[in-house]
Amino acid sequence: MDKFRTSIKKQFGTEPEFTKWLAKNKEATEKLLEITDLSVAGEYQVKAEDYTAEGKRIDFTIGDGDEVQAVVESQDASGWLDQNHLYKTLGYMHDKKCSTGIILTEDMSEELKNHVEFINENFEGRNIWIIYIRLYNINEEVLIDFVPVMRPYEIRSGRRQSRSNIDFDYTENKGLVDTIWNNHKDFFNYRSHLNGVEGAGTTWFVNKKFKNGSWISLDCRKGDKPTKFYVGIYSRKGRFKSGWDDNSRNEFTRIAKDFGCDAQLNNESRAYINLDDTEKAVKFCKAVYESIENQKITLEW
Repeated sequence: MDKFRTSIKKQFGTEPEFTKWLAKNKEATEKLLEITDLSVAGEYQVKAEDYTAEGKRIDFTIGDGDEVQAVVESQDASGWLDQNHLYKTLGYMHDKKCSTGIILTEDMSEELKNHVEFINENFEGRNIWIIYIRLYNINEEVLIDFVPVMRPYEIRSGRRQSRSNIDFDYTENKGLVDTIWNNHKDFFNYRSHLNGVEGAGTTWFVNKKFKNGSWISLDCRKGDKPTKFYVGIYSRKGRFKSGWDDNSRNEFTRIAKDFGCDAQLNNESRAYINLDDTEKAVKFCKAVYESIENQKITLEW
């Protein structure tokens, strides 16, 4: 097998050629929907080279029907994200009346990460994802992996808007998180909407942070997803799909089977299972953390 790492510049020459290829790649766009947990009603549509009211070119948009759910913008072939692309994305989101922006890049500075963090935490209706792209040429076929490095996840209570335009009652999710937190805050050490503010957003979760950028996560699913929770390990710089050692992968799979579930390992940043039962979800979190403490599961990328 002839496999090597490549880049936008080497493989496509220019960023517009890359984004046109990406917008037509159904497997890749489905990965983006999974990573961002973007709520799309029914069959989603990708519109390559969408345009603003003033005729500015957007790399592509993702939506359902006539509503745009996310603006997707890629850094140019230089590889490093710059302020111009960040603030263009905010303008495109405003034009398309959507609250989610997905920025693809090969790298970015710490200073710009601070800009994104500030926007996510302080500006209502502005949810920015920064996702590193990893391109590979395998026997002349180009494959892509996505590595989320920043996401609107640890949101500040009272400052957020729904990331979805779908009309959904999140009262149940709030109740689930409140109950889990009240009954198990000896284990979990962080939660969404920490001050219990109602109507502050649609992402509801409890976490156990155990190292920088990594935590055991119990998330309520949004909208009409088939199960209540996805539960597992989230790591900002994770490589669960492509770089996790066999012992850790096997141990996580074993625990999943003990709970009657299939391990979901097709996401770089998250290894998880789907569960409906609240107490089983909590027990699964504790079982995984015990294996981490006993070094049966490691997160060394």
